[in-house]
Amino acid sequence: MIITVVVRNGADSRHSTRSPMRLSLIPATLLLSAVPLAAPVAAQELILPTAEPTTEATPMSSIGGYGELHLSSTADGDGRRAGEVDFHRFVLFFGHQYDENFRFYSELETEHAFAGPGEPGEVELEQAFIEYGSQTLPFRVRAGLVLVPFGHLNTVHEPTAFHGVERPKVDNIIIPSTWREAGLGVVGSIGKQLGYEAYLISGLNAAEFSSEKGLRGGRTGVAEAYAGAPAVVARLHAEPVMGLEVALSGYYGDAGANHPTKKLEVGVTGGAFDLRYKNHAIEARAEVAAFSLSGSEALATPATTDTPATVVGSLITGGYVELGVDLLELAGRSQELVPFVRYEQYDTTAAVADGVANPETAGTDLVFGLTWRPIPQIAFKLDHIVRTAEAGSEEQVTSAGLGYMF
Repeated sequence: MIITVVVRNGADSRHSTRSPMRLSLIPATLLLSAVPLAAPVAAQELILPTAEPTTEATPMSSIGGYGELHLSSTADGDGRRAGEVDFHRFVLFFGHQYDENFRFYSELETEHAFAGPGEPGEVELEQAFIEYGSQTLPFRVRAGLVLVPFGHLNTVHEPTAFHGVERPKVDNIIIPSTWREAGLGVVGSIGKQLGYEAYLISGLNAAEFSSEKGLRGGRTGVAEAYAGAPAVVARLHAEPVMGLEVALSGYYGDAGANHPTKKLEVGVTGGAFDLRYKNHAIEARAEVAAFSLSGSEALATPATTDTPATVVGSLITGGYVELGVDLLELAGRSQELVPFVRYEQYDTTAAVADGVANPETAGTDLVFGLTWRPIPQIAFKLDHIVRTAEAGSEEQVTSAGLGYMF
């Protein structure tokens, strides 16, 4: 549903010569300028593109958002069990259409309900960029704080857009979602079935890389971050046949140049392939990603009397495959009820240049779950994860979740 409020400037609109201002409440992803392909792969994700630049000159502001509540229970190999309830994310989108050429988009996020000293949460600016595009240009230009187009889930991560209560492990410790940087770049399409994004962005900070979380700690959040060297990233996605989208992503940057205290050379080169398929009741996804770090041995620390030696992987890899069946689609219903299974592998120290890898940093997840969408913007989720580390330890996590967007 779209609600438009028209506010005319001046006490009497009959005598006003200024253009009216409009406030629209619309699905948040309408603000995203995702390249419109011939047929959306998964309409339930509401990956709806911004309307192509038009001659509409009336300013219009838009709001939207999403959120997710999680309840989980974890049991380790010794049978010890711990439970947790967490309002994981509350996010608001704000956008504004200035005229037929210029648009603004932003996303403000609160995690874990409370933020402040001693509290578990934080408040983050996840996106804030200006976009320029007109009917005469085959592409659009963006500048500001942008989501890094590496893999699929980093840019389309609303809880209604993926199965499972939590995001896949690969999209957490291999691809450090949600990954955002200051950037300047272009978004466009080549023909009707090929789209691209490419940016010059701020780089990662090698000082915060670790064997446990890979590159994740190196995200700076563009918060007074040291800017020693930029990085480049691009994603090319295509829909060769209706219902199938495939994409390739690439990244390169010198993260050592962004180390705040040392002059290091730690080059980060990454690549990813992702696939999504939806045809009638069948849904499938797959993703593989890898990062190679040159000079990672400079990040290793020797053991002390209080702390063990640490290493950072020179190769970080992961991938998953997922299959689901919409039972209500088979029954001819408009709602969605999708049991799914996902298998993923990940290793933040698949190779190390110096030292010994920690086997606890490699593992597999086998996930069984169920997603019910009574309407496309609301999802109720259940899943059970069997998580096994290469070292042999195991834990099992059972979770329930509620996700929404508007």
